[in-house]
Amino acid sequence: MALADVNGDGKIDLVFSGSPLGGEHDPVGVGVCFGNGNGTFASPVFYQLGNDSGFGSVIVGDFTGDGIPDIVAVGTSGIWLFTGQGDGLFNPGQLTPVTNIPLGP
Repeated sequence: MALADVNGDGKIDLVFSGSPLGGEHDPVGVGVCFGNGNGTFASPVFYQLGNDSGFGSVIVGDFTGDGIPDIVAVGTSGIWLFTGQGDGLFNPGQLTPVTNIPLGP
C-alpha cells in the first residue's frame, strides 16, 4: 500500500492493491481511499487490473510529468499505469506487458 495526497486536499489518502471483495476469484486492482483528515478513510474507489489474476506492489508518483499523482501497480501480466485526472480520480489502467514478474517472496 501507499500513502499520498492524490486529490490535492492536503489530507493523506490510502492507495492499495488487492481485491475489493476478498474472494479468490474476484477481480484484482487498486483501491483509493480518500483521507478524512482525522485518521479515518472513505470507502475505496476501485480500479481493476484488466484480467490479471494476481497483484503486487503499488506506487504513487507523477510518472507522466504533468504534476498530477499517478498510480503504478504490478500485475501478473505486467506493469499497470493509472494516470491521474487531478481530482483524485484515475483513468483506466494501461498495461505494459512484462514476463516473469515475481509477486511473492
